[in-house]
Amino acid sequence: MACAEYIVCGELPFRHVENVAFKAFCFKLQPKFKPPSRTTVARDCYQLYLDMKTKLCKSMKKHRVSLTTGTWRSIQNINYMCVIAHFIDKRWVLHKRIINFFQVLNHKGETISRELETCMREWKINKLCSISVDNASSNDAALNSLRRKLCSVTNSIVLEPKFLHLRCGAHIINLVVNEGLKEIENSVASIRLACKFVRSSTVRQQLFEECCEREGIETKALLCLDVATRWNSTYLMLDTVIRFQKAFDGMVGDGNYDNYFIEEDQQPPTDDDWEQAREYTEFLKTFYMATKKFSGLSYTTSNLFLPEIFDISQKLDKMINQPNENPTHCMMAIRMKQKFDKYWGDAEKISDVLFVAFVLDPRFKFKLLRHFYAKCRKPQDYIEALCQKIEKLLKDLFSLYNKENPQSSNDKQNTQSAPVEVEEQESDLFAEYADPKDSHQVSMKLINT
Repeated sequence: MACAEYIVCGELPFRHVENVAFKAFCFKLQPKFKPPSRTTVARDCYQLYLDMKTKLCKSMKKHRVSLTTGTWRSIQNINYMCVIAHFIDKRWVLHKRIINFFQVLNHKGETISRELETCMREWKINKLCSISVDNASSNDAALNSLRRKLCSVTNSIVLEPKFLHLRCGAHIINLVVNEGLKEIENSVASIRLACKFVRSSTVRQQLFEECCEREGIETKALLCLDVATRWNSTYLMLDTVIRFQKAFDGMVGDGNYDNYFIEEDQQPPTDDDWEQAREYTEFLKTFYMATKKFSGLSYTTSNLFLPEIFDISQKLDKMINQPNENPTHCMMAIRMKQKFDKYWGDAEKISDVLFVAFVLDPRFKFKLLRHFYAKCRKPQDYIEALCQKIEKLLKDLFSLYNKENPQSSNDKQNTQSAPVEVEEQESDLFAEYADPKDSHQVSMKLINT
């Protein structure tokens, strides 16, 4: 079984155990051990999977589980779907498990709903907290269909059916940023093409390195290309490439470099393009950090949601209100704000359970929620009505979990805090709310609020 675990953890082919060198290695470790055949290892790996699956099913059956799922099409036009389960055990340790990865016929809502239902039945998941999906219309249809089926099962979902569906925050940020990218897409396309030229052959890479040496550019950063479906990869590409502006400018005049752009009906990046890229990366660092936080795996993200979107809202408003400083960025912010308001413009468009997660964070609570919405110029009546609604939901959730776990308040469990891998960056609004002159007093004030 240890050999099977070795094969699985190393992602090695089954035939690895029949390799002469591996057999010799095993003989030196323990001459009496005879490595199994590839057929035996395959059988052992499958048995290991079944044992782990049984153990995981028993574990998930005791807890409420949140699911995330997504579908996509490969370059071979094959449709795939992945289902991931998240839950917190009795020791308050967060778990993430990929419970299914398989081909699907299409991306229709009916197909997604059916596959999700099958997956839940297979893994014996009978208590759901939420299902997070992106904003495709097929996912809306899938969750509506699944919600109707789960409503007939007692205690399968938390309180109201509407709480089941959560929209992926990172995907919404992707939509917002791509909307703004349309204003500077020509500059980005020109810089992307310059990176492609350098990365297309070793000869061009050598030419580029000579230009860097001639211009005195000393950096260990490497040029990278972006992925069309992930805006943050575009941010990382631009954040890296602007350090090499002088080197690219030095390549202008080289026949191969100039002809490469002529063939693509483009021109090499100009000073304006570089300036656009520099200002773009500085502005979008907030969006990049928010995406990074939302994509965390080893820590909870729901309590981080509201501070990030409030920060984004304030930065967009600031750019919109300063049209004279940079008209292009003002237009970019207007487009982004329209897309932002479509999903997060009002509290009614945000799931109430995210507000609950926010106020349960001892750093935030209701006082900071009121402060945030006051900065967004919401009427006092609006803010108080929102707080009352969240407070009622909080009490209802407490009652629900108290009924499900009547002995939990008396149990003494060892708690473990999962490490936060993301780089800490304090929200501007939170910093404004807190008094930097006396951080200890502010912390105590927030905890006692």
